[in-house]
Amino acid sequence: MYISKIQLRDWKAYESAEFNFPAPIPGENGKNIVLIGAPNGYGKTSLYQAIILCMFGKDGMPLVSNSMFSETENVSEQPYKTFLEKALHRGAIARGRYSCSVTLEFIGDEGPIEISRIWHFTESGECQVQDEDIQIFEGEKHQAVGPDEKPYPERKLSHQERVDWYRGYIAHTFLPRSLVTFFVFDGEQVRVLAGREMKEQVRLGIEGLLGIPELRKLAKNLNDYAEQRQNSVPNVTNDSANATEKELKKLESNRDKSVGAFADIFPKLSAAKKERDKIMDELLRLGAGAKNQSNQQYKRLAECETAIKEGNERLMKLLSEDIALALSGAKLRGQLKARVKSENIRANWESGKQQGDSRIDNFLQDMDQKMDDIVPPISDQQQGEVLHIAHNSWTNLWFPPPDGCAEEYLHEYLSVHERNLVIDKLNEQDNLGAVEIFGLLNSISEHENRLKQIRDEVARIEAVEPAVNEKRKSMEKLDSKIQDLGRESDRLTRERQGLDGQVDAKRKELARMRSTIDEAKPAMRRAERARAVATMMEGIIDDAVPGQIDKISEEMTRAHRAMAHKKDLVQCIKIDDAGDVKLLDREDRDVRNNDLSAGE
Repeated sequence: MYISKIQLRDWKAYESAEFNFPAPIPGENGKNIVLIGAPNGYGKTSLYQAIILCMFGKDGMPLVSNSMFSETENVSEQPYKTFLEKALHRGAIARGRYSCSVTLEFIGDEGPIEISRIWHFTESGECQVQDEDIQIFEGEKHQAVGPDEKPYPERKLSHQERVDWYRGYIAHTFLPRSLVTFFVFDGEQVRVLAGREMKEQVRLGIEGLLGIPELRKLAKNLNDYAEQRQNSVPNVTNDSANATEKELKKLESNRDKSVGAFADIFPKLSAAKKERDKIMDELLRLGAGAKNQSNQQYKRLAECETAIKEGNERLMKLLSEDIALALSGAKLRGQLKARVKSENIRANWESGKQQGDSRIDNFLQDMDQKMDDIVPPISDQQQGEVLHIAHNSWTNLWFPPPDGCAEEYLHEYLSVHERNLVIDKLNEQDNLGAVEIFGLLNSISEHENRLKQIRDEVARIEAVEPAVNEKRKSMEKLDSKIQDLGRESDRLTRERQGLDGQVDAKRKELARMRSTIDEAKPAMRRAERARAVATMMEGIIDDAVPGQIDKISEEMTRAHRAMAHKKDLVQCIKIDDAGDVKLLDREDRDVRNNDLSAGE
């Protein structure tokens, strides 16, 4: 098979161009290589890129981005879209042409095959990648082939199904993407081949010929399928359910301990505060003329302590509740809101449809009775046809489903009201920002600094006698003890609240596991089978290359001797199991260690 014709329309510098190529000359000494030459900047690389992207589309991006041996399987859409927008002929949009295309004609044993790929653009030059068209025609009669042609299923295929069909057709009819660099390449990149280690070239070449990249992809797909199956249902074996029940009991025990510890701290904290109040009264009496000033300072001291405590409680509430949702990211929250809204649309649609279906029989019965009064009378057959049409019209009122309707439920455990509550909660997080948190932290810091200043002022006012100093030291110890007890109380409160949430979640999890344990078993069996097949394929891949080493060595030796001017320079080529290549002379020395010329 060979390329006989290339047609370009609004592709880079080619507004409209057609290239025709001769058929290969048969025979051992025949010419079967087409070399395209031109000065720099005359479109050689553009033509190469057109061939690659016409055949492989987005999958060909690693081959046109100066990476001849890229092993990347998944290419993101954005680089492909950006490349195509630059590839559109600069005068096309101005002349009212909003697409570009590349057409390749191949001649094979079964006749001609033509493949065209068409890319569409908006008036602003933005590429509509999702509207990309692929057209394939076979034979002299120009017979169209594709996923939409019979005998394929009579349903609308998804975009990914169509892409997979064309990818498979091109790989089977022409060659896989992993082998294209050995048949079509940019001459300017030849030195990339020469500059690479032979070990890598040989490995990639053998793997490509054996179809190993496809096996790797299939093994990966099987592992992905297994993981998806496992993730689609809870792993609810009896052992896991029992383990979850043990975890629940442990959480409940920890929560009870936390509650008990909090109950022990509360009397100690109250006693310490009473003792501090008593010492404070004694300090006021000892302060004599500074009593009024001391009263004001202690009042401010209490206000600062209250403000600090309230600020810390607000901060802990944000950290334990709202921040977690806020950190999930606007994109994820937006996807969840969109999903929940679409399921509400479906719930309302199904509710309306069920209500309508429940009353259709009464409607038809009433209509049947009233048709008896039509003048002139109609026949029973006509009356039956009218009722049949009315029934079909009533049913069609509910199809298709409304825009934005979810195809299925992912969150069927939620009612419409609960979904609305979820949406409201997520909307609240959109307004939660760093400004509120930093403001809260600044407020706490300011009150702590003020608290220190007030305490220092109290100490200065009251430090008039040794008794006052002694009371002040006692006050400081009590303040420290109260702060420690307060922090421990706050910690236990947060711990208890966290454990309450974990206990509630674990109880729900255990209930779900118990109710779905039978439903999970078939999916888990399928996942295990997929992983077993993937493991088998990985073993095949490990054994495939070494099994072909000797044959490849012989073919490389033959090809090298056919091309080399110095027939006695390399006697044979040896490859080890790792793919490392040695070019041996008559004395079994690797000639690559010699000082060879660039051509050699």
